Amino acid sequence: MSTRRPATLKEIGERVGVGASTASVVLNGSKSGTKVSEETRRAILKAAEELNYRPNGLARSLRNRRTGIVGFFSGYEYIDPRNSYIAEVMSGLQAGCALHRLNLLLYTPHSGHGPRDVVANLEDGRLDGLIITARPDHPITALLAGSHLPVVAIADRIPQIPTVSVDAAEGGRLQARHLAERGHRRVLYVPSDYPFPSVVERYRSFHEEAKSLGMTVIDGDPVSGHLENAALPPEIHRRLSEEDLKRISGPERVTAIQCWDDAPAHRVATQLADLGFRVPEDVAVAGYNGCEPSVEPRWKLTTIRAAWPNVGMAAIEVLRASIEGNAFPPETTLPVQLIVGTTT
Repeated sequence: MSTRRPATLKEIGERVGVGASTASVVLNGSKSGTKVSEETRRAILKAAEELNYRPNGLARSLRNRRTGIVGFFSGYEYIDPRNSYIAEVMSGLQAGCALHRLNLLLYTPHSGHGPRDVVANLEDGRLDGLIITARPDHPITALLAGSHLPVVAIADRIPQIPTVSVDAAEGGRLQARHLAERGHRRVLYVPSDYPFPSVVERYRSFHEEAKSLGMTVIDGDPVSGHLENAALPPEIHRRLSEEDLKRISGPERVTAIQCWDDAPAHRVATQLADLGFRVPEDVAVAGYNGCEPSVEPRWKLTTIRAAWPNVGMAAIEVLRASIEGNAFPPETTLPVQLIVGTTT
């Protein structure tokens, strides 16, 4: 491994016989009235390679007032990279950054920081812009809406901040129509243990569409979307409650279970199979998100595919336009798709 220190602009200039400012014009794009011939330019580039020159990123960012870094901040605090939704969002953000030669910084403040401290850190010049996912009533959102820092929200709409999301309302309608077409008239809806705005939106649209189709929907107990080994309180449900299990039997039983997310849907289907129920012959199970699992799942789940990698990439496009001072839409909504698996 080479331990040779990088050369300075002065040393590059001395090798070629020009001043450091001329070398900087060629190597760093410095603004100067100095005109450089093609022969001199080639000589400077050759000397830079031979002498192991490395541009000063900090000096360049100060000169251009850009760092080439965009941040990702979650107002939901707990970010589990094993979560398929988080993984797909992050992959989209990284792909968008790679396309535009940007670096992505994951910002995770410790609990001792208040909202104003967090915003002050985000605005300290390290970031060109920020992607945020948070509830609209999170204390940081109002501060960011009035910030000079370009900000784009994803997944959940935030007032006064441009947002990139998926059509949650249409997702809920597609779920209800599919179950109705399969002949289901009594459905158990398993809600989230957290009121994500987009999740609430598709919950409401499911209920409205189901009612128009003559279906009866019973709200069950919430089931968490977190993984089994996540460090969460034991009282958080990860499967159907005893009360909801009773609703699968008897003359007034439900024949389908609609879960708010794929992770609980997979766990519910497995829970039912372990108890002797046939999926979907005895009871159908459906989810939402359509994220690709890292391993082959037991169930080919019926779900709504929300293209979260595309959301991440689109968010970077909107953020880049904001950074550059170009026009951008205040809201971008990407379509969703019904994926029919073997569980309905």
